[in-house]
Amino acid sequence: YWISGAKMDEKLSALLKMGQLQTAVSALFFQAETAKASGDYEAAHPSYEDYVAKSRAYLQDALDFNRKFPESPWDIGPIVQPLVNALLVLADLVQALKDREAANTLRQEAVDLSKAHLSSSGSAETERSLAGALTLEGRFNEAIVALMCARDLFTAQNDQLTVARVTIDLADILQWLGDFRRAKEEIEHAEMIIKPDLEGRQPTQGDVLSGVMASISSIMGGQGDSGDAMRAAHLYRAATEVTYYNGLISRALGEWNEAERCMNEVLPEYQKLGSGEAIEYQLAQIKIGRGQVREGLEQSRQIEHKFYGGAFRPKLGVLQRLQAECLHTLGDTAEARLLVDESIVDLKEAHFD
Repeated sequence: YWISGAKMDEKLSALLKMGQLQTAVSALFFQAETAKASGDYEAAHPSYEDYVAKSRAYLQDALDFNRKFPESPWDIGPIVQPLVNALLVLADLVQALKDREAANTLRQEAVDLSKAHLSSSGSAETERSLAGALTLEGRFNEAIVALMCARDLFTAQNDQLTVARVTIDLADILQWLGDFRRAKEEIEHAEMIIKPDLEGRQPTQGDVLSGVMASISSIMGGQGDSGDAMRAAHLYRAATEVTYYNGLISRALGEWNEAERCMNEVLPEYQKLGSGEAIEYQLAQIKIGRGQVREGLEQSRQIEHKFYGGAFRPKLGVLQRLQAECLHTLGDTAEARLLVDESIVDLKEAHFD
């Protein structure tokens, strides 16, 4: 394909400009990420705005280049995907700074860019990220729509494991809204999707380690990453969460035996992750729900010490409320009131969200 000398000069000039933009975008990305990692949203906000603005300019120049020189187009995907990710992060920062309208505009821009320039896989991931942001904002119906859209896209790609993950996300929102029957249906759907990969047993962290070793062996053998590590990790997480949510939803429906079975099944895995107390709290609630109030109170007291520090500290009030309800049911109203008063004072002083 022959082009004139003038056209060649124009092309080289355009390539040089895009190379400079690429370098500038990379530098701004590291600045923005450093600012975000500090936890200072007001400082991170302008850094991410600069990064997004320069990324938009980079994309526009790449699109202009492709229109002028269609014989050797610039790959748009590697420009659009980071820009989409940055728009979603900037939206979260803007949301944290109380500008909801601007945050929604940024998220819509991310969706529009994905649909215009990314594959169905990229669009699906954007819809899934959007659903997460909408959920945090309390816009549950819109989050459900976004997840359903993402699930359809992943289904079209035959990415069954990710379909299962999105289905679990749907079940989580539905159970949070109190629609336990639909949540149960979604969890059963997710379970059916991953069942062929489970080989009749619950995956463990040992399976994840085996997957990691297989990937390392493949890389060391010069064959590239086999993907075993990622698949094993995703399957482990999906299977564990299916069982957990099945237990959570069964408890809400008063299916005590099924709820207890599920929670006992996942307890060892959560203990390995350092959060076994969350499952023991659920088991205490199950005992109380089936009328074993004293046993449930005792189980809650066995884990109480973990709620006075660390990751469970913000949940101390939740545990104390459960204990107060047990004490009241058992006729010890005076101690129940003292516990409630202690919890109120603690919450006022600690200011947990």
